[in-house]
Amino acid sequence: MRIYKGVVILLVVLFNGGSLFAQTDMFIKADRAFEREEYNVACFLYEKLYPRAKKINKLEKARVCFNLGESYRLSGNIRKSESWYKKSVSGKYFDPISILRLANAQAFNKKFEDAEVNYRLYLSKVPYDEIGIRDYANCKRAQEWIKSPTQWSIRNMAEINSKYSEFSGAYVEKKFKTIIFTSSRKEATGSEDDGRTGEQYTDLFISKRGRKGKWSKPAVVEGSINTEYGEGATSFNKKYNAVFYTSCKTEKKRAVGCEIYWAKKKGKGFGDPMLIPISSDTFICAHPSMAKDNATLYFTSDMPGGFGGNDIYVTTYNKRGKQWTKAKNLGPSINTSGNEVFPFIKSDGVLYFSSDTHDGMGGLDIFKSTKEGDAWGKPENLQYPVNSTADDFSILFKPGREEGLFSSNRIEGRGRDDIYEFLWQIYTIKLEGYAYDKETKEALPGGFVTLTTADGQVLTDTIDSTGFYSFELEQNRAYDMEATLDKFLNDGAEIGTYDVRGDTTFTQNMYLQNTVKPIILPNILYDVAKWDLRAESKKSLDILLTTLNGNPNITIELGSHTDNRGDSKYNKSLAAKRAKACVDYLIENNIEKERLTPKGYGEDNPRELEEDLGSFKAGDIMGKKFIRGLDSDDLEEEAHQLNRRTSFKVLETDFVSKRVVLDEDDYQYDADSSEDDDEDW
Repeated sequence: MRIYKGVVILLVVLFNGGSLFAQTDMFIKADRAFEREEYNVACFLYEKLYPRAKKINKLEKARVCFNLGESYRLSGNIRKSESWYKKSVSGKYFDPISILRLANAQAFNKKFEDAEVNYRLYLSKVPYDEIGIRDYANCKRAQEWIKSPTQWSIRNMAEINSKYSEFSGAYVEKKFKTIIFTSSRKEATGSEDDGRTGEQYTDLFISKRGRKGKWSKPAVVEGSINTEYGEGATSFNKKYNAVFYTSCKTEKKRAVGCEIYWAKKKGKGFGDPMLIPISSDTFICAHPSMAKDNATLYFTSDMPGGFGGNDIYVTTYNKRGKQWTKAKNLGPSINTSGNEVFPFIKSDGVLYFSSDTHDGMGGLDIFKSTKEGDAWGKPENLQYPVNSTADDFSILFKPGREEGLFSSNRIEGRGRDDIYEFLWQIYTIKLEGYAYDKETKEALPGGFVTLTTADGQVLTDTIDSTGFYSFELEQNRAYDMEATLDKFLNDGAEIGTYDVRGDTTFTQNMYLQNTVKPIILPNILYDVAKWDLRAESKKSLDILLTTLNGNPNITIELGSHTDNRGDSKYNKSLAAKRAKACVDYLIENNIEKERLTPKGYGEDNPRELEEDLGSFKAGDIMGKKFIRGLDSDDLEEEAHQLNRRTSFKVLETDFVSKRVVLDEDDYQYDADSSEDDDEDW
């Protein structure tokens, strides 16, 4: 009884008034089957006609191929429709719609590159077609979302799915160990096949999960709710003692309307069904979903006055008057010019439904919307992997949980439609690491690591005796990290969890600089006898800027050293100018001058190496005597270069800024404090 999107494609009358081939009985039968929506029969007949059509003329061949593609699509077999649409396009079928249908089938089958080629071809012929533009956008969007899946975890319920259609699963009791679902498998009660699909008319089946988690073989639901017609798409009330479902009557293998019934539980099955009188039986009223108040019913209908093919409506049972209120359309924020079907109203009042027109991935996508006052908010797509390039529909949540069932005809399934379980996956995200002395690489116990989020949440962990720390992080957050320890400069980092897909452990080690010894800044370079900062020197000072901003309570001495060549007095003067140039740069970049002391050491304090460096060993002192004793001019020059350095050392660790930091409210204009008229602004 599933409602497939699409409309019946009218028969194409050949431009020459018909051909000899068009007069054959088989051709007439095929076209009549297509017109009656008996697409399974039409597929069989057209495939038999195809070899003959090739011998008649190209127009007939392309037409038969197109009708075959349409017959497979409208019977629910989109996978197989692609090859026939392709033949109709290569046969130059007169209507560009064949190109769009081919592109859609290729997108359904995840042949995205081929699909994009044909979307562009179609839009070159019909450039302003809204449907073509939308479907092309869906193809692009599908590729993006598949690359970045959401946290929904899905599983095909292969133990109950078959090669036939299974969809619209619903839990029968509070422990969620029994489900009822719709199926066209051969055990269905009807004696005739559905001319549209070639399968049995759908019935309601039941399956129970045993102790080991295995689902039992599905059986037809007992009672009188299953008939020779198509039944399905169920919903239960809060107490699980009444079922609401759809029944679609047929005439001559063709659906003529669907109505919603309800029935009470009775023994292992259900009692006699009772009609919910909503509209004429010539229209579709289907896919019921009962709200937790046991009185408000959401459903799908194509009754007059809607926005498109199928819309979502709501009706409420008046207990005093013992009647249902007039159906109310949910309005244009939910319903479109296309099809909105399979509503589900969650226990928290959020509405879920499927649409083929809101921005999606192609086919029917599942959306959710929250009521804002008297109106429904903008629908939000659940994205991949709940949604796909296929039809995804009939979602149902376990009350109070982020898990449940939905249905899809995606290409990975077992049958035309399959039932899937879904679960919002909560990832375990950890952050761990060690704190080290930046120079000695030894572990630093006893300090703290603090995480701060944009909304002001603060997390702190003490660094243990081995230097280790750890945190548990939340999804979709950004954290600023800071490690602190007495007599050491703070170290910082940033961690984001926005792209996490699964259990993840971040490792971030922190390296803290000891403040007792001077810290040499790399690459503070000057031209000979110059003190102007070169570009590479500014890059090194930017690192110092970060350190100062991350440690706002320290003051430093910034010292400049020269080698021992030249006049000692001149060297000290040059070094002082170089140190001042560094300080000026820091002040220009918003560091308070009270925190900075320039010092020109000149050739005093030759460098003592704390580790092996270049040609020299730890402990070597680059004094005059040491340098004169070196074996070559190159070694002497290397030693002089080591002496030419800029370093800083921490002077105080308790600096308090005197700057006034204005709160955001200090910038607000108080209208009541001004006598000016508004026109003066």
